[in-house]
Amino acid sequence: MFVSTSKKAIGQHMESAGLDDLWTQSGVYAANTTNTMIEGKVYYRAARAHQLTYDALWRVLFPMFEVWIKANIHDQEVLKHVTLVTDRAKEVSQMFDMKKTASRENVTKSVDTLAIILGDKMVDSLWTDFTNTYSADPNFLLWTTNMKMVEILLHFLRAERDGNWKLHLEAFAAMLPWLNIYEHTNYARWGPVYLADMRAL
Repeated sequence: MFVSTSKKAIGQHMESAGLDDLWTQSGVYAANTTNTMIEGKVYYRAARAHQLTYDALWRVLFPMFEVWIKANIHDQEVLKHVTLVTDRAKEVSQMFDMKKTASRENVTKSVDTLAIILGDKMVDSLWTDFTNTYSADPNFLLWTTNMKMVEILLHFLRAERDGNWKLHLEAFAAMLPWLNIYEHTNYARWGPVYLADMRAL
């Protein structure tokens, strides 16, 4: 229920932004299907569609991030670190492109390594500065906010599949403000109570 409600909140955020048209015109899903997906229904298809969109947006956004860094950052150590991130990101992308031949173990290892690098304070600080540069652009803000919401959803799904209780609570807490914004009142009212009870266990 929480996943469906979260997907519905993402759909509300993207209402009239053309996300359903994007899914249809790309040939991924039919028009009737996308309408129900935006409403948070069709569980597996909606999850896959949001994941594909998230992936596509990163493929657009990360090159922008690279260009911004080269134009604004002149510290060689920082540039060296960013090059490391870029190389590892390309490696992971190539592994997914040849997933039929790449072993699951190697893919998982590369993804985990990339996650550690991206979690570095230096990269996080640069990313914050980059997003602040474009924060006045409503289109940029719309799509990056969509990415944040989808990322929370993916974290919650992974927590459920892996039995990761800590990640479950973190993702649940991160999604609550968005459920409040889009007037999912039951979660807004009882979600904090649930979190308090679970953290007290």
